[in-house]
Amino acid sequence: MDDYGLDLDEIARVIDSAEVLVIRFAILDRRLLVDTRTSETEGPLIAVVPKANSVEERFKHLKKMRPRLPLPDKIMSFMWPRQMETFRASGLWDKIEGRMVSLGGEQMLGVCKG
Repeated sequence: MDDYGLDLDEIARVIDSAEVLVIRFAILDRRLLVDTRTSETEGPLIAVVPKANSVEERFKHLKKMRPRLPLPDKIMSFMWPRQMETFRASGLWDKIEGRMVSLGGEQMLGVCKG
């Protein structure tokens, strides 16, 4: 544990390995979806999405968003209990940006910054 009350090393491992990750922010009703799956025609996806009422609903929403990709075996998730500024300060956002750029090229940097 650290100053954030979370195991940042474990969260970093999840960011590095998860196919699909949903970050729940305690102060927001929306979620950050990070989908690292790619194909010849589809790049990675990062998007702000509505809160799902169930895991099944999240899978259905994901299938609707990315119909040409098979569903992942699982969707990883964690709650960030602090403000967005602390998420950036923790270095986790840089880790997400780096993974998106490594999978989708420099144009993903613009998507992440937007």
